Amino acid sequence: MTRTSTIGPRGTWSRTSARAGAALLAASVASLLLAGCADAGEPEPGVPDDPTWRIDAAGRLDPQLAAEVEKIAEEYDGEAAIALALPGAETDDGPVEAGELSDVSAWSTSKVPVAIAALRENGYEDATEAGDEDGDDTSDERDESGDGTEAGAASWVVDLIDPMISESDNDAAESAWLSMGGEAAAAKAVNEVLGDGGDARTQFDAWVPPGDVQWELSDQAAFGANLTCIDGAKPVVEAMGEIVDYQSYGLGEIDGARFKGGWGPDYDGGYLSRQFGVIPASGGGVIGVAIAARPGDGTDDTAREMLDDIAHALMERMPHGGDCETAPVTSKRTGEGTATSTSTSTSTSTRAR
Repeated sequence: MTRTSTIGPRGTWSRTSARAGAALLAASVASLLLAGCADAGEPEPGVPDDPTWRIDAAGRLDPQLAAEVEKIAEEYDGEAAIALALPGAETDDGPVEAGELSDVSAWSTSKVPVAIAALRENGYEDATEAGDEDGDDTSDERDESGDGTEAGAASWVVDLIDPMISESDNDAAESAWLSMGGEAAAAKAVNEVLGDGGDARTQFDAWVPPGDVQWELSDQAAFGANLTCIDGAKPVVEAMGEIVDYQSYGLGEIDGARFKGGWGPDYDGGYLSRQFGVIPASGGGVIGVAIAARPGDGTDDTAREMLDDIAHALMERMPHGGDCETAPVTSKRTGEGTATSTSTSTSTSTRAR
């Protein structure tokens, strides 16, 4: 079967067969995701109140929050899941989770590591990394050729970040992916970004569309927890705080959230909507979070309602947070790897063929 690029509803960033691409386009007319928040940049510290629980080394999620997620799944006759992590968390070491999910396709959440990798591969460095001790924006300092901004990154790549993240624009994402010198080089660069964020399991592949990569919520939560300390992530984190209004739901209900979402139908008539990011935690600091929903009626509207409910449940049972500067990722990996995922997911998605 010939694979084509499915550039349809913004959030369904995946290439598939021509037949499946048409089905995705028809089924996803109402697809939308995410939300914007206040000022861009790192999430504002949570206001100290009375923290209720801590993410512990035993990998236990707050039982009341877990029960709420299960209740949401039952209410909508579907699937719901959540994963949380403190900064410094890594694959199988730190994230806690609850709920069940039979499809972990990344969809447009994959645009976050792709965007960071594209910036890094095209010469971007955060201002402080480029030697600006004051951390001032260097976007006006262009090289002599006029091709560089933000400490040397090609200006056209920097310009892709806002539409790619804030609007979930697929054309911008495709351009960013191709800017890294070919699909094999792009996959390697993205895997290095994932490793820097504590995800040692998920693998992007040259032959698999980024949106079809299987990304476990626990790994995504760890990546989100460490996001603000990843080299080159600053413009992406800023864009995650400026999500367009019509994608404002789920994690967008949480003040100060920096997040991205992805959504779309599967081949069994189901529909997945997921989000991840970094949010202010109770008592100060931040946590990484990933949430997902597959409603029984297979509609985008119901999936949004479920994500709203999960986000509200989290707000009611917000744990203590942490700081990635004082709890950095200790394990690193290279960008090598050809598997789409080493996940043990029971995903029914076939788009990654």
